[in-house]
Amino acid sequence: MSKAFFVWLVLIFIVSLYPEPPHPPGEFKFMDKIEHFYVYAVLGVLYVAWRRKPDFKAFLLIAGIGMLNEILQGFIPGRDMSLGDFLANAAGGGFSIWMLR
Repeated sequence: MSKAFFVWLVLIFIVSLYPEPPHPPGEFKFMDKIEHFYVYAVLGVLYVAWRRKPDFKAFLLIAGIGMLNEILQGFIPGRDMSLGDFLANAAGGGFSIWMLR
């Protein structure tokens, strides 16, 4: 199961660090937050399936990955760091880990 976790993790970073055209300032994309939630919920499920530890440390790891991803996006043309995206990442990971306790 560790292979699935790492494949999913690499896919997250490939897709989210790919440059894209800029969005209008102040635009809030609701579907974007749902996508972030879902993607990190899957990452949380894969982590728990691999490590068998649905605990706070698992949440911190998944949230930390989401934070790192958002920070790195700040250096990519057409991307930006987003607190809303980070919160959706952390919420998705946290929800899936909490559901698997």
